[in-house]
Amino acid sequence: MLQFDAWKKAVVAVTILFGVLYATPNILGSGGGASFLPGSPINLGLDLQGGSHLLLRVDIEEVERERLTNLADGLRVEMRKNKVAFRNLDVENAALTFGLRNVEDNDKVNSYISELSRDYDVVIEDLEWRLTLSEQGRIDVPVLNGREVKVRSISPLAQAQANQDISSVARYLQMVGGTFGPEILNLLIKSEDVAVYLAKKFGVPDSLVRDGVEREQIAMAAQQYQQAQQRGEVPDVDEFRS
Repeated sequence: MLQFDAWKKAVVAVTILFGVLYATPNILGSGGGASFLPGSPINLGLDLQGGSHLLLRVDIEEVERERLTNLADGLRVEMRKNKVAFRNLDVENAALTFGLRNVEDNDKVNSYISELSRDYDVVIEDLEWRLTLSEQGRIDVPVLNGREVKVRSISPLAQAQANQDISSVARYLQMVGGTFGPEILNLLIKSEDVAVYLAKKFGVPDSLVRDGVEREQIAMAAQQYQQAQQRGEVPDVDEFRS
């Protein structure tokens, strides 16, 4: 039978005692009166805490604004395709507004909007158009026991994943740019797509980010401006504004 010195047994016993003291707060919990003990409870991850908590809320105003924005994008493409001259196409105060330059284009625009649905109320004053969602097109807020039910997605796991995606993209851009130079980085990366991707991950509202049509229009205007300067002309900046 093995025999151990007394001092070795004492060291083992003291080690076990300290281990028990440091682990006790995890058994008693933060409110178990274990504040005098040397250890502290372990912070459990979301999976060990029982998962993430989801609080859902529907932002009705944002959804309706998104519908009008989508209508504006489709209307912009349709009018350009049919060579309809327009100006000041914008979504503001729950309404889509724009102006036409030619009276004969009213019928073209009206025909396109009529084909979409009856979810929009249209007001035309001379060449000024104003579209709002009709009662049929509006979204009813759900009501439970006389109270509005608001639904919104707030997930700590989703937020953590979004932050991880942002960090991964930032590290990749830094690594490639620092190792191979900005020329190689520009060949590999679509700068506009990266900016849009990061905007979504950061939670930037879509209304603050230009869509593809607007970016293409601005790029064409900048190219025309440069060509005019190369020809020695002095172009009017207002002509190239979107």
